[in-house]
Amino acid sequence: VYQGERARAVRNLGGGLGRVGRYPEALTADQEAEGLYRVLATDKPGVYQGEHAQALRNLGVGLERVGRYPEALTALQEAEGLYRVLATDNPGVYQGEHAHAVRNLGVGMERVCRYPAARNADQEEEGLYRVLDADNPGVSHGEPAQVFHNPGVRMERGAGYAQPLSTHLVP
Repeated sequence: VYQGERARAVRNLGGGLGRVGRYPEALTADQEAEGLYRVLATDKPGVYQGEHAQALRNLGVGLERVGRYPEALTALQEAEGLYRVLATDNPGVYQGEHAHAVRNLGVGMERVCRYPAARNADQEEEGLYRVLDADNPGVSHGEPAQVFHNPGVRMERGAGYAQPLSTHLVP
């Protein structure tokens, strides 16, 4: 009966610990929260699948913070996949979260030196935010500057992109 509330409390604990720089402890909470939400989402996907996707994204970020990049990428890939399905089924609720998950996935790809895949994620993220902006004019998503920054960062790190940065910018 209280598993959902417990999962939420553990997830919030992980977030709080991360905000004060206690990353190993935050990771432990993130791992526990992800496990709890995995069980809940298996039993009631319509209720908990979005929460599970968020817990996976938090876990991926937590793993990155302690330098466990390959494991982080696995969690971020799973989170992005869940958000992709959720956004397809309910774009008004999950499209922004999916775009954010794609960004996290791009960062994860970069961390393991998969630069072409990181670039693809950057381009997909930018496209998702274009759609969000078109569908919601006047609503700030707070993301475009980051979207346009990511390709330039990867180019600086020697990703060897074939396209110049200017092709990624809005005219």
